[in-house]
Amino acid sequence: MASRSELGIRTDKVHEVATLREADAEAPPAVGMRWRRDYVRELVRREEGVIVLPDLTAIFNPLTGGDDAAGRASVH
Repeated sequence: MASRSELGIRTDKVHEVATLREADAEAPPAVGMRWRRDYVRELVRREEGVIVLPDLTAIFNPLTGGDDAAGRASVH
């Protein structure tokens, strides 16, 4: 059985807490993004702009040594 690593995230500031509908989410475009596409889980378009939902598992896997397929299931 593979060992599981845990990682905590701390932030200096929260601009907004929002409830997003899964039906409003869309896949990131193939080109034209500032972020690496494999680090973006989904986009949600709102009147105020676009919210980028990062794929935290993909971002932190190199630090935790985690398996990408196993890690995705645990990110919420």
